[in-house]
Amino acid sequence: MGFLVLRLGDRDDAAEALSETFLRALQKVRSLRGGADSFRAWLFSIARNVATDRLRARSRVRLQAESGEVVDLGLQGPDERVSAEEDAVEVRAALASLPADDREVVWLRVCAGLTSEQVGEIVGKRPGAVRMQQLRALEAMARKLTT
Repeated sequence: MGFLVLRLGDRDDAAEALSETFLRALQKVRSLRGGADSFRAWLFSIARNVATDRLRARSRVRLQAESGEVVDLGLQGPDERVSAEEDAVEVRAALASLPADDREVVWLRVCAGLTSEQVGEIVGKRPGAVRMQQLRALEAMARKLTT
């Protein structure tokens, strides 16, 4: 669901899109080829298409950072927790500042843990192009975080 929240910027809309994704997947399950890795990429492709359809239906697109839950990083004191939360906010803001295509590639590779090949299937690019796009996007995020 995080992918859909990132794409759509709204948890309620993402929840509806997730339901629609699974409905479409059930309708198209016979078109699936390959094993578990293919299934994951196939499902992300459907989710991406659902999100794109929803964005097209909107009069204007809102870009928002994903509102993340506080993750327990095993930090001991409240100062460490506050610092980690502030860092997470900055990283989400840097991610949100990327163009939509770059943001999608970074999210799929880093957050969803997909391979370059799987992401390439989803976004319609060769794995090498995905890796290059990811590198440039991460460099842009690093520049934003260090300024």
